[in-house]
Amino acid sequence: MSTSLLTFAITDAGLARRRNEDCFLVASAESDATIVASRTAAATASIEGGDQQLLAVADGMGWHAAGNLASAIAINTLRASLNRLHVAASEKGRSARDRMLLDGLRQTVRQANRRIFHESSEHPELSGMGTTLTAALVHDRNVWIAHVGDSRCYVVRNSELIQLTTDHNLATLLKQIDPDSVDSGSGANVLWNCLGGTDIRDLEIEVKQCVLQPSDYLLLCTDGLVKHVDDEEISSVISSAATPEQACRRLVEMAKQRGGRDNITIVLGQHQDCGQLEPVGSASASDHTNTDLADTWIEHTIGPLGTA
Repeated sequence: MSTSLLTFAITDAGLARRRNEDCFLVASAESDATIVASRTAAATASIEGGDQQLLAVADGMGWHAAGNLASAIAINTLRASLNRLHVAASEKGRSARDRMLLDGLRQTVRQANRRIFHESSEHPELSGMGTTLTAALVHDRNVWIAHVGDSRCYVVRNSELIQLTTDHNLATLLKQIDPDSVDSGSGANVLWNCLGGTDIRDLEIEVKQCVLQPSDYLLLCTDGLVKHVDDEEISSVISSAATPEQACRRLVEMAKQRGGRDNITIVLGQHQDCGQLEPVGSASASDHTNTDLADTWIEHTIGPLGTA
């Protein structure tokens, strides 16, 4: 069965930032890929169908043009892996396919991390640059996700927004230690895990798998959206929109109406011809609020959320 995914992507600088340091990727293994490295304040792209789609968002950080460069390196590295991932997705045995895809995604994220780290080490003016990266490979009904940072991947199912990834920031870490803790100002949103960090060996890669149901939406976004628009509003806009494009444009508009303090990037795919949800790969306990997605699972290179 061939996937039927209608995808739209948009990036906008917002109202407070002079540069757009976000990037997105929307690519198909069967057609020309659309890649956006955000050199402009705003851009859009769309793609429909194809045997596979590779989707991603990256939120760069750093002085001068460094954040822009870091996110572009991450997205371009991911784009270069598409053919290799396409071959892995064609593997007939499910366990072998899953293993090859997850290994391929991890390898690609590590390669992007090395490239960013190398650039910042070789060029003092780029010191400290980094980026988030949230990527999803969609093949038939299956989705494989690789994630670093605090951009997010969600599924919208039956008008409910279900977060699949974990925010790799201090606020989330503190809440895992003490569920009653509250955000303590802007410092709570400092990332403890990103591409291009201070030590290349410290990178932790969160990987997950899920299977889409009919009419599910797959949403990737940078934190410029969720700073201004809450989960219920995001779900309502997506569920009521006529098309992914309409939903994306409305969400960007809402974020900007409420201040637009950060760059805003959204990739939204509507799955139109899928089977029922089923377990994929090895599952472990999940802290997601929707138990139907407990089949997704997480792997870190040195332990969950920085613990030993």
